Amino acid sequence: QGFTDGPVARFSNPTDVAVTAWHSVYVSDVGNKAIRKISLPDRVTTTVAGTGGSGPLDGTGVMARVNPTAVQASADGEYVWFTDSVSLSEASVRVVAVASDIVTTVYSNTSVLLSPTSFLVRDTPPVRTAFVVCTAQHKIVKFSAGTATASRSLTFGGPRFGNGLDFSWTAGSGLDAAYDGTREQASFRAPTAARVDPLTGDLVVADGAAHTVRRVASPTGRVNTFAGSGNQASTSGLR
Repeated sequence: QGFTDGPVARFSNPTDVAVTAWHSVYVSDVGNKAIRKISLPDRVTTTVAGTGGSGPLDGTGVMARVNPTAVQASADGEYVWFTDSVSLSEASVRVVAVASDIVTTVYSNTSVLLSPTSFLVRDTPPVRTAFVVCTAQHKIVKFSAGTATASRSLTFGGPRFGNGLDFSWTAGSGLDAAYDGTREQASFRAPTAARVDPLTGDLVVADGAAHTVRRVASPTGRVNTFAGSGNQASTSGLR
């Protein structure tokens, strides 16, 4: 445990990683309040953003202050997005432009975004979407970047970086319960992670305290239980 760059690096409570096609691994180093980069195959670690100070504060490289939770890198390695959470009442989505190490906040609205724990991007041009799993809020938040020429857009994995994300919808009523239904009626119990089904575009969610796997349909946001009975056990079979 520590905060040291180089071939023999030290981390403090890393919670998430993202890998690019250019042999780089980005790490959400929560304990050090930093975004770290591991270059492969030499395994040399450098600090991309943050120096351990409380934030958030936009800026360049170590001048920025970050409190990362989840991290996602573009396939071309040009951008690294991350959810930033100082507390339950202060959260945002931020991005690092890797070539310049400039850190920018692209979405911040605490009435929508709280306790972000997982962040993912689905890039199917011209529509580009991002999803944030908010565990303590019991919600899944969807953002849309629209087309690359939209006035408020974030080009995922492309050369252009816009000035923000557009809020699309929230799945989950906010109740700590496990109900299927429309995105407004459904509820989750402390969801922890999600991935996009590449065939359907649906979001598959690990609903932690519900002991189930849920599916959020694309594009409607309707929620259904995909697997799991809701009882904490280890059993194979349907549902």
